[in-house]
Amino acid sequence: MSQSRTSFEDYEGFVEKFKPKRTTDDCFTPPEIYAVVLDYVRGRWGVEEADVVRPFWPGGDYESFDYPDGCCVVDNPPFCFGAVLI
Repeated sequence: MSQSRTSFEDYEGFVEKFKPKRTTDDCFTPPEIYAVVLDYVRGRWGVEEADVVRPFWPGGDYESFDYPDGCCVVDNPPFCFGAVLI
């Protein structure tokens, strides 16, 4: 079988190379898990959901994020080993 024929039959491999690649600093929290964590934070510390912000996303700039007064960050930032509540 020719090289081009083999490549054509591996359509999934062809498509895969165009998808964004995750690196070791990309973190993804499934929505079901985030909902449990958010419920815990709301119940434990009385944080209103409207006051919660999520400034971390791939390609985002958490340092320039507009943090409203009184907000609470509940997110999964890269290399985060714990949470800090202020």
